[in-house]
Amino acid sequence: MKRPSIEALREPLRSAARTVARSIEQAGSRAWVVGGTVRDLALGQPVGDLDMASSLRPEEAEALFARALSVGKAFGTLIVVLDGIHVELTTFRAEGSYGDKRRPDEVHYASDPSVDARRRDFTCNALYLDPLNDEFLDPFDGLGDLQRNLLRCVGQAEERFREDGLRILRLARFAAGYGLDVANETQEGARQALDSLAGVSPERLLQELVATAKRPGGGTALELLLECGAMERAFPRLWELGGQQGARERARLLARLEAAAGRNLRPELFFAAWFDPLAESAADLDRAAGALEELRPSRVLRDEVGLLWSLRSRLRSALRDPRPEEVAWRAERMRIVRRREWSDVASLERARPGVGYAADGLAAWEEFRARTTEEERFPQPWLTSADLAQSGLPRGPVWGKLLRAAEDQRLAGAHPTRREALAWLSDEVERQS
Repeated sequence: MKRPSIEALREPLRSAARTVARSIEQAGSRAWVVGGTVRDLALGQPVGDLDMASSLRPEEAEALFARALSVGKAFGTLIVVLDGIHVELTTFRAEGSYGDKRRPDEVHYASDPSVDARRRDFTCNALYLDPLNDEFLDPFDGLGDLQRNLLRCVGQAEERFREDGLRILRLARFAAGYGLDVANETQEGARQALDSLAGVSPERLLQELVATAKRPGGGTALELLLECGAMERAFPRLWELGGQQGARERARLLARLEAAAGRNLRPELFFAAWFDPLAESAADLDRAAGALEELRPSRVLRDEVGLLWSLRSRLRSALRDPRPEEVAWRAERMRIVRRREWSDVASLERARPGVGYAADGLAAWEEFRARTTEEERFPQPWLTSADLAQSGLPRGPVWGKLLRAAEDQRLAGAHPTRREALAWLSDEVERQS
């Protein structure tokens, strides 16, 4: 842990920060790199976003830059675009009450960063760094808290959480993602402000989970939300699937997945674990899908998570009732292991608490996948619709059934040659006659 320095900010972010600061300096004000950007510099973490703040009002700042997007302008925020770098530039402000538990009812602009710091959520996010002379401001000892491995609210914790209930989820994300201990008064403040979660929109909950997925510690984040009582409030439909015990199982599932992956999970795998139905019934799958849908995810995310659950159900069914002597079973195994999602599906099943019933079988499937070739997984079909037409069999639903059966035979390795496949087709056509 060390004092953050602008020199540690990678290019081209450093140049963008200095360009913004010089423009604002020429307008008679001063700009600071703020919040998470400075926190990550102090922690030696990669910096993804560049956040800055100054005393200039939005319309004054907007006039300084050729490209300034009015995103959140009513609340003092612009997006300045410099050579493809997006800089979030906010006016110093002091805020009043939060009627909708999301945005302040009134925004009072300020000229002093120490005033701006009082409205921030955690001390480690109330950090300021001048990109021109490297001056560092830390009005609430956020750097000291980081050195003590502590996550602490700015001011009264309950008040901070009542202003915006999403901060309770942010508490879990920061504590888990950075390995911080939550201060007792901060944890208690979250417990006392749980009703503020009712004002948080589904879209913002989803966005916060996406941010949680980008860092390690998803299982720990879930545990923290469970400990402070936030899981039932934030995800009521998910809570119906197992309650506290179900939440703990999902936390263990996420922790095992992350440990096995040795890196951040892909978003669809993270969400498949966070919203895991735990049971295999169609009703439980529907309820889990409904809990996810409540957050209004993109169609792509929803479909990918649903596909992982569906493939895992098929995998479990085949593992529980292995029939390698049957063509249909061998074809199903090949159809599952050849999917690009196979690795995630296998990881999801292996990480499931108490999954020992299938451990040996799953290992055998992974060995099978490793020794198959691309050609074996995606073989050219021996039989086509042209062969069915030539056989004289009238076109109809039976064609689809025969083509599927022929593909089963091909995937199972039952017909090593086209000649044998044609002989099989001849027998099948004769049976249909």
